[in-house]
Parts: sequence; C-alpha cells; structure tokens
Amino acid sequence: HEAVELAKTFGSDNSPKFVNGVLGSVSTLISK
Repeated sequence: HEAVELAKTFGSDNSPKFVNGVLGSVSTLISK
C-alpha cells in the first residue's frame, strides 16, 4: 500500500493503477 501512496504523490493519476498491476503480477509470480 505504501507504494501506491508514493505513486499518488509523485506520479500521474494512472500511477496507482499501474503500481497495483505490477505488484499484483509480482505477487502472482511469487506465489506459484
């Protein structure tokens, strides 16, 4: 969640969605 907050602070409006997508992909890869 901290990464999303940082993205909201420093990035564009779409950054939180992008960060969530990346983190979701990473967590999926790790859990396999």
